[in-house]
Amino acid sequence: MVVAAFLRLVAGIKIRRRWRSYAGVAVLLGLTAGTALLAVSGARRTQSSYSRFLRSVNASTMSVTSTGGVDAEAEARIAASPRVVQSRAWVGISVFVARDGKPTLTSQEIQTDGTFDGEYFEQDRFTATKGRL
Repeated sequence: MVVAAFLRLVAGIKIRRRWRSYAGVAVLLGLTAGTALLAVSGARRTQSSYSRFLRSVNASTMSVTSTGGVDAEAEARIAASPRVVQSRAWVGISVFVARDGKPTLTSQEIQTDGTFDGEYFEQDRFTATKGRL
């Protein structure tokens, strides 16, 4: 009992002398723990952002490319496959800059795309990273 009273007395004296140090340590621990919790919550949000983005643009899981041209029969066969949920098609159109009514073949070719059934509008929706759509 005497030892406990002595320890209380000594602890009270030390706390009165060093309360500012103890308060500073408590504040630092609080800031450190708060920063760590903020980092964890930010990491969880970042981890889920890519899957949320894929859902928002209705992303494809596979792409089939043909350099030949539009083959409606082949597209219909692919779309009718048992594991295909959706199928969309797009066509690349080459565009050249013309001067005086003649194409300038030495200038840069402009790649444009067209769609018959909603590719890049309903499925694999285009997302602008700068400017506007």
